[in-house]
Amino acid sequence: MKECNMQEKTRNKPGKNSFNSNRQYKKSGSAGRFGKSGSGESSKVYGDKKGKASFGGKRGDKPFSDKRSDKSFGDRRSDKPFSDRRRSKPFGDRRQRDSKDFTRKEGFQKRAPGGFSKGNADYITSKARTAALMVLDKVLISGGYASLTLSDALYDLRLDNKDKRLCTRIVYTALEKLYYLDFILNHFLSDSASLPASIINILRLSLVQLLYMDKVPENAIVNEAVNLAKSRGFEELSGLVNAVLRSIIRKEKEIPKPNKEPYEEYLSIMYSAPLDMIRLLIKHYGDERTEKLLKYKNEYSMTIRRNLTSLTNLEFEQLVKRKGWKYDEGIIKGVYRISGTDDISLDEDYKAGQFSIQGEGSILAALAMQADIGMNILDCCAAPGGKTMLMAEQMQLTGRVQAWDIYPQRVELISAAAKRLRLYNVRPMKRDALEVRENMYLTMDGVLVDAPCSGSGVMSQKPESKYRFNMESLKEMTDIQGKMLDSVCTYVKPGGRLVYSTCSIFPEENAMQVENFLSRHPEFTMDSLPDSYPEHIKSKMGKFGLQLLQGEDGMAEGFFIAPMVRKQNV
Repeated sequence: MKECNMQEKTRNKPGKNSFNSNRQYKKSGSAGRFGKSGSGESSKVYGDKKGKASFGGKRGDKPFSDKRSDKSFGDRRSDKPFSDRRRSKPFGDRRQRDSKDFTRKEGFQKRAPGGFSKGNADYITSKARTAALMVLDKVLISGGYASLTLSDALYDLRLDNKDKRLCTRIVYTALEKLYYLDFILNHFLSDSASLPASIINILRLSLVQLLYMDKVPENAIVNEAVNLAKSRGFEELSGLVNAVLRSIIRKEKEIPKPNKEPYEEYLSIMYSAPLDMIRLLIKHYGDERTEKLLKYKNEYSMTIRRNLTSLTNLEFEQLVKRKGWKYDEGIIKGVYRISGTDDISLDEDYKAGQFSIQGEGSILAALAMQADIGMNILDCCAAPGGKTMLMAEQMQLTGRVQAWDIYPQRVELISAAAKRLRLYNVRPMKRDALEVRENMYLTMDGVLVDAPCSGSGVMSQKPESKYRFNMESLKEMTDIQGKMLDSVCTYVKPGGRLVYSTCSIFPEENAMQVENFLSRHPEFTMDSLPDSYPEHIKSKMGKFGLQLLQGEDGMAEGFFIAPMVRKQNV
C-alpha cells in the first residue's frame, strides 16, 4: 500500500488536507430539525491534562513522630471482629478494576423489537469514545492520517484490548460512512454548517453506534455524547446534542435514504466519495464497475511476509499456524493475510525481525525491481520502508539500498525497520527526490519511484484519503509525479531498471503518466515483469504498465506498477 504520501513541496498548503465540511449533495426533507444554541470552539487544546501536585507537596510538615496515629496499635484497625470486616457482597458483585475510570450506569434494558439497542454486550467506556473523538477531530479537522492518529490515541489513553477494538471500529466506520452520516444528520439539523466541527464529530460517532453497533445501549450513547460535548467546552450545545440523538432514536423508521437519481450523487452519499472522484471513476470504469470498486472492503486487517534472511517458507508457515490468528494465503507465495490480532507490534517474533507487515501491491512493486546480489538501488519515496527492506533482503545483505524521504520522522521509521530486521545494507537518508543530484548521474543499478498519489486504490484501508481528492489536487499530483520521474531517471545506469508505482487506480497517475514519460525520455523502454509474479497477475500487463484493482484478481488493494529499463548505448 502507499508508503509515501504527498512528498511535494506544495503539499503543506494551509487547509489543503483539512476535511471540507461543505457536502457535495443536496439536502432533502427534514425530520425534526434542531438549530444551533451556541457557538465557538473551546480555546483549550484538546488532550491537555490538569497539572499534578509536586511530589514534595504530598508530605506533611509535622515531625515524623507526630505523624503517627494517637491510637494504640490495636485501636487503629476497625473495632469489628475480623469476620465482620469482610465485604457483605458476594465476590461476583464486586466492582471491576476499571470502575475508577468509568462510572457504570446500571439498569440499561433492551429496547422493544425494532429499536436500535439489542443489549449491553459491547458497552463502551468513556475512554473509548474520547479516543474516537480525538481521532476524528485530528483527521477531519487537522488533516491527520487515521492509522497514525488512532495508534497515538490508543497508546495515550491506555485502552484495554476490547475498548481498542471498539474505538477502532467507531473511527473507521465513521470515516467510511461519513457522507451518509452527514446526509442523515442534515435531516435533523437546520444549520449543521454553523456548528463547531467537534460537535458534528460527536454526532457522527454517536450515529455510528446507533446504526452499526446494535449491542450498545442507546441511553449510554446519548448520555456519553452529552458528556463529551460538555468535556470539550460546549456546555451550551449539550442540549442540542441530546435532542438530536433522541429525535433520531424516536424517528428511526423515518431515517431517509438518498434518491438513486442522479446516480452520481447517490454513489457519492452511499459510498462517501467526492463527486469529482465518482465522475472520474465512471469515466474510466463505467457505472457497475465503479460501484463495485467503491463497495469493496478488505476483510483482513493486514498482510505479512517472512524475512528472507532468517526464515524459509516452511518455517514461516509453521510460525503463522502457531499464532492462532485467522489467516489465508495471499496471491504471492509465502505471504499471508491475517486478522484476529491485537497489537502485532508487541508480538515477540515481529520484534525479533522474523516477519514484516506489507501489502501485496507494495510487495509486487519491490519484486519488479528484481534486486540481486551486490546491486546499488535507490528507493526515493521509501517510508515507512517495506519495499526497501524486501529489496535489501533479496540482496542477502550485500550491495546498498538508499532509502530517501523528505521528513526526518519518516526516515526514522525506515531506520527502525532496518534495525529490527537486522538489514545492514540499508542507508536511510533525508533527501528530496525532486532535487537533482548531479554526482549520482548513471550510478544506480535500479531506481524505485513509489510516487505520492491519490491513494484511490487503498480507500478501504485509508478511507480518509477520499476526502482530500478533487480535480485540482489530481492535477498537482500528476505534475509532481512527472517531475519526480524526470529527476531520478538520470541516476539509472545503461541497462538499469526504473520502476514506477502508485496505489492509485486512475490512468492519469498511471499508464498515461508512463506514456508521457517515455515520450520525453526515448532512452527508456518498457521492461517485462519478473517470473516471481503469479501468472494471472502477469497476464494483466498492459502496454504502459500493470494496473491492478481492489477486489479483482485476488487483490485487496488497487496498485499500478510499470517496470522500465534504460537502453544500452543511448
